[in-house]
Amino acid sequence: MFLILLTTFSVSAKMYKWVDDEGNVTYSQTPPPADSNIEKQDIKVAGQTIKPHKKGKHLYCGKSRLPKVSDRVDSAVSMLEENVIGWKDSIASIKEQRGEYTKKNSKDFSTKRYTERIKSYDNKIKENSCKIEWAKSELVNLEDDKTKIYENYDNLGNAIKELEHEKNIACGSNNYEGIVVMDDESREYFKCIKKFDREIKKIEKKLRTVKRQKEVIDNY
Repeated sequence: MFLILLTTFSVSAKMYKWVDDEGNVTYSQTPPPADSNIEKQDIKVAGQTIKPHKKGKHLYCGKSRLPKVSDRVDSAVSMLEENVIGWKDSIASIKEQRGEYTKKNSKDFSTKRYTERIKSYDNKIKENSCKIEWAKSELVNLEDDKTKIYENYDNLGNAIKELEHEKNIACGSNNYEGIVVMDDESREYFKCIKKFDREIKKIEKKLRTVKRQKEVIDNY
C-alpha cells in the first residue's frame, strides 16, 4: 500500500512523495503509479506569466522576438495561425521533455542544477504561451479587416452582375457570334458593349485579388 504525501517545491511545481511496500521512497514531479489513487495533474508552470514587451523597434515574449505582422490581412492571418500551431506543438514537446527530466532526476529535486533546469523548461513554456496569446489578440484585431474583405468580395461580385444587366438592357443581346463582316448595326453593338466591358474587366481584376485574399482566410 502507498503512503502519499504532497509537498510544494521551491519553484512552485507540484511534487509527489510516496513509499512503496518495501520502504522505497520516491520523490517526483510526475504523479505516482495509476493504482496509487492519486489523480494525474497537468504540469504547473512556476512564477508569473510572461507578457509581450517592447525592446527597441520589436516586441518580445521573454527573450523570444515576436514576428512582424504583415499589412496584408490574408498574409497576417495565415502567418499568425500557422505560428499558433507551431507554438502549441512546442509547448507540448517542452512539457514532455520536462516530464522526462523530472522522472529521470527525481532524487535531485532539491539541487540548484535541478531547479535551474526546471526553471528553464518553465520559461520556455511561458514564452510560447505569451506568443500564442499575442497572436490570438492580433487575430481579434484583424476581424474588422477580414469582414471588409468579405464585404468587398460580395460588393465587387454584385457590381459585375449589375453592369452585365445594364449592358444587356443598353446594348441588347449578342447576335453576332462568328460574324466576320461588320455592318452598321453590329458596329453599334460592339461599340456599346465596349465601354461596359472595360469597366467589368477593371472590377474583375480587383475581384481576383480579393478572392485570393478571401481564400487564404477561409483556409484558416
